Amino acid sequence: MDKILGVKRPQQVVSITDGLILSVGPFREAAGLTQRHPGLTEKEDGWLAGAVVVENDKGEVLLLKRGMTAPWMPGKWNLPGGNVDPGESVETTARREAEEEASIRVGPMRKLLTVSMPGGKATFFHATRFSGKVKIDWESSEFRWVPKEEAPGYDLVPGIRQALEKVAGG
Repeated sequence: MDKILGVKRPQQVVSITDGLILSVGPFREAAGLTQRHPGLTEKEDGWLAGAVVVENDKGEVLLLKRGMTAPWMPGKWNLPGGNVDPGESVETTARREAEEEASIRVGPMRKLLTVSMPGGKATFFHATRFSGKVKIDWESSEFRWVPKEEAPGYDLVPGIRQALEKVAGG
């Protein structure tokens, strides 16, 4: 566990002394670290994230509620997703995060959209096939399968409403 950030992903920071971020995201501001990710160009300066809208055969989407002790947006509803690690594509990130956060493996994904937000960009995918039984990790306190038309009305983390609305609209 990282003593500064209080997260279980020690790869988030190379060291306290050099402050170089390996995985950019909301943690960099929280830790007061501002050095650019070494894999980003000047035009792409900022964090990059990938997430997936997982839809089951009943037309419901998977939402994860961030735990009240989560380091970012506690108590808000989220999708499986997270920060891009060095050398990783946003699609690979979305797949990895679905496994880490929900213990599921997603099948084929189609790109929905990329949303620019303050400090970075998030790319969202849609998957209608997955394997495994949902089991949440330490970041989430609960999960729900929600009718896709209702999901945009939940108290969501920034940026995901557009992806959910696109899935709900067909």
